[in-house]
Amino acid sequence: MRSVKSKLIAALSLVVLLTLGMAVLLYAGSRTFDADTRRTRQANDDLRELLDFSLVCHAYMDAFGRSLGQRTLIANRDRREAAAEFDARITRVPEMHLAGSGLSALDWQELQRISTRLGEGLHAADAARAQGDFVQAERSFAAARQTVFSQHMLPWFERAIALLRADARTRELEALQSASRLRLTGVVLAFVSSVVASLAVLWISGSLVRPVRALVAGAEAVGRGDLEHRVQLAGQDEFALVSESFNRMTETIAANQASLQLQNEKLERTYRLQGEFLSMVTHELRSPLHSIRGYLEFIEDDEPGLRASSRRYLGAIGESSERLLRLVNDILDFSKLEANQLEVEARRVALAPLLDAALADARALLGARPIELVLEAPPEPIHVDTDDARLRQILTNLLSNAIKFTERGQVTLAVRPAKDAVELLVRDTGIGIPEEQFGLIFQPFRQATSTGAVARGGTGLGLAIVARLAALIGARVSLSSELGRGTEFTVALPRAPSSTKEQWPTS
Repeated sequence: MRSVKSKLIAALSLVVLLTLGMAVLLYAGSRTFDADTRRTRQANDDLRELLDFSLVCHAYMDAFGRSLGQRTLIANRDRREAAAEFDARITRVPEMHLAGSGLSALDWQELQRISTRLGEGLHAADAARAQGDFVQAERSFAAARQTVFSQHMLPWFERAIALLRADARTRELEALQSASRLRLTGVVLAFVSSVVASLAVLWISGSLVRPVRALVAGAEAVGRGDLEHRVQLAGQDEFALVSESFNRMTETIAANQASLQLQNEKLERTYRLQGEFLSMVTHELRSPLHSIRGYLEFIEDDEPGLRASSRRYLGAIGESSERLLRLVNDILDFSKLEANQLEVEARRVALAPLLDAALADARALLGARPIELVLEAPPEPIHVDTDDARLRQILTNLLSNAIKFTERGQVTLAVRPAKDAVELLVRDTGIGIPEEQFGLIFQPFRQATSTGAVARGGTGLGLAIVARLAALIGARVSLSSELGRGTEFTVALPRAPSSTKEQWPTS
């Protein structure tokens, strides 16, 4: 299997080999260039040495001639210094040959012979001078200078300097050629390495980018809901295995989605049947409950002489039927809310009549309990755009809940106008609600519990219906409570200016 890892290793190995090859070739070329440079430097050094030697010979001959003619201490000293320098250079002739200069051993031997002959002539002149025969000394020096120095040594220096200069030029050209070859080799190797590295990168990127793009396209297609899309990647590398897994995953998702859709259809059908059943049951329950209430009223009207105990029993029956009717209505309303079958008809509503109606509904629930119902509202009229029936139902449920958990004291319905909203508050002096149960009480079939609570019955749907109705009409419900001190529910109802540009009162 040619995996991605093996492709990366192959490409990396190729790049490493090219780098090593380039390094070896550059190293060999630099060694050749260094050798040519050393030979060129040596040839130039030999040329300078030979030029210096020729100057030393000239200086020696001039100093020797002055010492014969002037015969002064300074001239003798110059002659001795020039002679010492000349002897030192003559002794270094074998060393120059061994250093590898462009002159052969025969050339250096010829220079030594010429120097020996010149030394003999100068020694004869120096001996004649020592005997006081200065004329003979001048003749011997002139003969040595003419026959040895001018006719043999100077031509040797001219020929040797020309030879060394040509050798130095040749070696310099070779060094320049080596440098040029080294530069050309470096450029060629760099170009070849760049091309090969680029091809390797393109090969690897093609092996990586193409399958990645195919997988990304497949993921996007699945994200759009196209579960029929399949990623087609040939080969046996990791991406091919991933594409197979991706395709299997897509098939599994498609199968699960089909199964979920079927289950969802079954649930919707079941939910619809449940709603229809609840509607039918609650409708069937309402009729006998209304009949019971009607018969009770007939009995109370037709039988004025009933005993007190009988009237008490009839009152208990009436209260039970009234409570059962409210429970049936709550269940029916909640089922409609859950099924999104409850419609809202918003219109301009005056709050004062609606508040009075909600308090009237609440007074019917008091019975003989020592609870005072209080309305706190500003004297000026307040209007809102909402569904008055649903808002009345919200307030009635909140007041009913407040009365249920208040043994004695006060239940207050208050209005607090604001700039963009009207806040309706239901406040009681009951047992209160623990803070950790604030989120619980708005859930269906759940009721808050606290120490000292008195069971009042109910299905636990009242506040759940309040929350859903508030969301339906665009209101927001919040609460604050203190155990043993009471609870306050706030319904923030937004209002919008009417077409008549009525100015709302502000707090």
